[in-house]
Amino acid sequence: MGVAVTSLGGAQVSAQEVYKADPTHTELRFGWNHSGMSNQSGEFHKVDGTLVLDRDDLTASTISVKIDINSVSTGVPMLDEHLKEPDFFDAASLPEATFESTQITLTGEKTAEVTGDLTIRDVTLPITLSTTLTFDDEHPQGGVFAEYAGHWVAFSATGTIEYPKAFGVGPFPVGEMELVINTELQIQE
Repeated sequence: MGVAVTSLGGAQVSAQEVYKADPTHTELRFGWNHSGMSNQSGEFHKVDGTLVLDRDDLTASTISVKIDINSVSTGVPMLDEHLKEPDFFDAASLPEATFESTQITLTGEKTAEVTGDLTIRDVTLPITLSTTLTFDDEHPQGGVFAEYAGHWVAFSATGTIEYPKAFGVGPFPVGEMELVINTELQIQE
């Protein structure tokens, strides 16, 4: 999951804040070209993310994400099961992928390039996510639903894995794999 840190506006709270991703409003989608024939996609349904937001120095913020490999879903049950096998993700032995931010570069008032280490199958490679802040305030439904109380931030991000086979995933070269991340994160108090 890529989560960016770019808010200069919105309600101001303490200088450093910890946010947790809302699992019901976080998605990590991936897409690839199937042998030059068609574009296919899938997603991971279980993504856990933590953002430590430093409002005094946004570039000092950090992002940590854990992805449950067993939550992979392409809409094709046979493919989902194959992706969990040893020749792809090897979910039984390596059930988790991770992302740890290493650098945040602000590119605009609500945009940033978030670079970090993506680890899949015990192989760690750098990836950069183009990230946009989409919300930074009290949750609009916080007055109605207690679970939405408090300050929230939300982001969308995109990125590309140039060579998924570099992670040791799959026997076939698929070229680029596109990533799309959308997430809402709630402040932890």
